[in-house]
Amino acid sequence: MVFKANTLINDDLELCGADDLPFSLDNQQDIVFNGIDLALSYCAEVFLEKLPSVNEVKQWLTEAEMEWTAEEQEWLSIIEGYHQHNYDAVLIKED
Repeated sequence: MVFKANTLINDDLELCGADDLPFSLDNQQDIVFNGIDLALSYCAEVFLEKLPSVNEVKQWLTEAEMEWTAEEQEWLSIIEGYHQHNYDAVLIKED
């Protein structure tokens, strides 16, 4: 079971989480929660409300004195592309 991704949706209004995902994390396609096809669980909504704003993240990345690996730079570039189009982006890493 993919724990983090399964908590994004729910198949019971009183619980956060679902047994089966209606999407795949392996196909590298966008997963859009629009409230029609996919709706966020209450837990996911609370989590997302607590995330820093796009501007805060940009400031933190600018101030960070780090050398990013090529893979990190690639992911940062992808996220920045979403931000430029006024979309939020969240990476969920499953172990």
